[in-house]
Amino acid sequence: MAFSLGGILAVVLEFLRPVLLPIAIVILADVAALAWLAYRPGGTAWSRGVRPAALAGGVIAVVAILVAPGWTQASLADLTGALDWLAVIALGLGVGIAAGILLYPLIQLALRATAARHG
Repeated sequence: MAFSLGGILAVVLEFLRPVLLPIAIVILADVAALAWLAYRPGGTAWSRGVRPAALAGGVIAVVAILVAPGWTQASLADLTGALDWLAVIALGLGVGIAAGILLYPLIQLALRATAARHG
């Protein structure tokens, strides 16, 4: 079971089990914010929050790439091969993309509130 799909999913589940409830709460809050934006009267300029969310996701991706080896009790010096670097970069990009997607509705709400105050 070490290299089967079931084995990999079991390891991922054990890794994420302590944070599954907080992740679910954040995702539900994010979906609620997105639904509130979508059904709010007056429309929404959907593209306004894309660039700030992408920038925030990029910054978080870079930080995740630098911190990722520490999550496994390793250091950047322990990354010796191309596969090590590709795995860390993929992990960082995944975290950055997820963060950008999760931050988008909040940034959109903040931009809408700012525009309503000044406009």
